[in-house]
Amino acid sequence: MATAQTLFKMAAILNAIFVPAHVLFGLTDVHPAINTIPNTRQHRVGKRGAQNCYNYVNASMAVAGMLSPFPSFPPLRLGPPPLLYPVLEGSITDARAIEALLNWQWARTGGPKTPEEMAVFWAILAAGFWSGFRYVQVGEYKPLPVLVVAPTLSAAAVFML
Repeated sequence: MATAQTLFKMAAILNAIFVPAHVLFGLTDVHPAINTIPNTRQHRVGKRGAQNCYNYVNASMAVAGMLSPFPSFPPLRLGPPPLLYPVLEGSITDARAIEALLNWQWARTGGPKTPEEMAVFWAILAAGFWSGFRYVQVGEYKPLPVLVVAPTLSAAAVFML
């Protein structure tokens, strides 16, 4: 039987594997779909919002990863300088990197302990299931391993503690 530590590590590895997959998915699926939205006055804000949202998640999470508060993890030094993130069409790290770091930390420390860690844990779980549901609605299943499976592994680990 798997231990909580093993489940957290499995979630961490799954998230880490999907860092480049997330960027590739954005470049091959998300941005081409967004680019089909007409540049009319009616659609301009929604189109730009969708582009910005995808890129903002990539970039802001990369910056958060570089400022990791966990003393056991050296700050990430991946990709270009943070000042360039807003102009990039995707980054090499994103929420997956942060979730990988958190799960690895939780494997070492016995799970989320502080109210802030618990808030992050539940937010990741809820957002993952909601986003996964939205992808399933349109017949897209590639993101499900990190949106549903990895958080489920983490949840199972938390409930084993």
